[in-house]
Amino acid sequence: MLILRQPGARRRARQLPRMRSDKTMTTVYLLHFDRPIGTTGKGAAQHYLGSTENLKRRLHRHRTGYSGSCIVRAFHALGIGFVVARTWEDPDRSRERNMKRNHHIGRACPICREIARNNR
Repeated sequence: MLILRQPGARRRARQLPRMRSDKTMTTVYLLHFDRPIGTTGKGAAQHYLGSTENLKRRLHRHRTGYSGSCIVRAFHALGIGFVVARTWEDPDRSRERNMKRNHHIGRACPICREIARNNR
C-alpha cells in the first residue's frame, strides 16, 4: 500500500510494511554451523539467518542440500553440520531484515556467546 503525498507536501511517498493477510506467522531461524568456512577472522561464515512458514520442512531441505541458500549448500557440500541456535516468531520478517541489514547475526547466537564467555 502506498501513501500518496498531500498537495503541496515535499516529502516523498513511502511504502508501508505489508502485513500478512492470512495471519500466518513466519519463523525466523538462526543456524550455527559446526565450523566456519571462508577466510579466517571476519570473513569466515558460521551462521545463516532465514525465515519460513514451515520450519520443519525448511530444515529438512537444508539438511539434504536442497536449500535455496548458496551458503547453506556450500556447508552441506563440505559435510559441515549445523544446529538451530535460535528461533523467533515474526509476522512480517522485519526482525530478519533488520538483523541482516545491521549484521547482528553472530551477536544473536547463544552458542557463540557461551563460547566467548568461557574464553574470557
